[in-house]
Amino acid sequence: MKMPHPVPYQGSKRKLAPIIGRYLPQGISTFYEPFAGSAAMTIYAAYHRRASRFVIGDSFEPIVMLLRAIVNEPEKTANQYRILWEGQCDGNDKYFN
Repeated sequence: MKMPHPVPYQGSKRKLAPIIGRYLPQGISTFYEPFAGSAAMTIYAAYHRRASRFVIGDSFEPIVMLLRAIVNEPEKTANQYRILWEGQCDGNDKYFN
């Protein structure tokens, strides 16, 4: 099964995560990802149960807000995303401006 990634982008550690993950010990109490971006390493560590607690940080406020929404209100966030995604397919230019 593939791990879901909310924000796949160039420069993400998503493809490197399995390689980097080999060096992560088992049983980490808290996994810190100070420059989270798309939180690829946190997602990897959580998926493989490498830690029991996760702390992510980033200075780019929109990504921080998105990640918080995904964690705290996953259903609401997914529904809002679906509305935006489907709306852009209607030829509505407001989604591109």
